[in-house]
Amino acid sequence: MHPQNRNLCIKVIKASCENTNFLEDEIKYYRKIQERNKNYTLTFFSHYRGTIETNLGIGYLYDIIRDHDGKISLSLKSYIETRAIKEFPNSLSKVALSSLMDKMVKYRVFGYDVYHHNLLCRLVNNNEIELVLIDGLGIKVKSSSIRSRFAFLVDYSEFIARTRVESLFLPLSKILSDSEKNTNM
Repeated sequence: MHPQNRNLCIKVIKASCENTNFLEDEIKYYRKIQERNKNYTLTFFSHYRGTIETNLGIGYLYDIIRDHDGKISLSLKSYIETRAIKEFPNSLSKVALSSLMDKMVKYRVFGYDVYHHNLLCRLVNNNEIELVLIDGLGIKVKSSSIRSRFAFLVDYSEFIARTRVESLFLPLSKILSDSEKNTNM
């Protein structure tokens, strides 16, 4: 957390990390979606706020995600591991996941690292959660494959965007379904 601003966190890249390009790519992507969606307030991902010098090197500032009561939101992974996911009313987490997917398609905002540890469950109120992506924003082009060459089309086609989002969320959907089955036992 930022020492002077309780609404910001500082992401510092470990010195042992060989590839820091991913963060630069994420910031470029963030600026692109910010410009494209400047008339909207998008709350389903953590916003990048700039850099700061730290004793560990350059720090990247992001919003801290908080629940309606001011507490820092927990990750979906934490809710699943502690079985606290059963606290949410009947399939609320699936509704939140579907809502996140719809927003990503509508505003053409994508994540390449959509795992339960990179999604926070913001408690909007006692009966509503919003999933917020906190890491891995952007479209990762892994190779020179045909699929990678046409990755930019997600910005122009809702069908391609929806297909991409659904494929990204398949593993997470399975984890969520399995966790709900286990908590109902």
